[in-house]
This record gives sequence, structure tokens and C-alpha cells, in this order.
Amino acid sequence: MSSSDTGTAPLSSLRSGEKTTVQSVSRVIVLWRAVAFALPAGAVIWLISNVQYGGVSVAEHAIRWLDPFALMIGLNGVILLAYLVAQLARLAA
Repeated sequence: MSSSDTGTAPLSSLRSGEKTTVQSVSRVIVLWRAVAFALPAGAVIWLISNVQYGGVSVAEHAIRWLDPFALMIGLNGVILLAYLVAQLARLAA
């Protein structure tokens, strides 16, 4: 897609100050997306790590339950749980 398709000037045709502003805005947008995707995952990880059931965290229960399935695909329960939490957070965001 060319710059004429989007209705904006190409970055190379902008003056130095305009280029810096465009780059700064782009960085803020990228950082905002990173925060928006990481925040739900972080909240879920914090919750399952700090909520206790039977004297053990929910995360540890999940890890023990997932471990046999994870071993079948060459992982362990911790890695599989992290993957599942990340996928669920991505769907929630």
C-alpha cells in the first residue's frame, strides 16, 4: 500500500520535526497496545497465584493438573499454563 492509498505523506517527505512527532506518536501507540495486552494477563497471573484453595494456590493446582498433558507435548505444566493464560488474556483484550 502506498502513501497515496492512505492519504498521508510518506515519512521520508516530512520535515525533521514532523518526522520526530510521527515517530513519537507511533511509539506511544505501540506501547499502549503492549500495556493493553499485558495487563489482563498480569491480572490473571496475579489472581491465580494469590488465591488459595486447600492451602495451595490455584496456579499450583492448575500446574499439577496440566502437567501430564504438557509432558505429552514436550512441555511442563508451568509453560502450558502460561501459554493458556496468555491466550485467554488475548481473547479478553
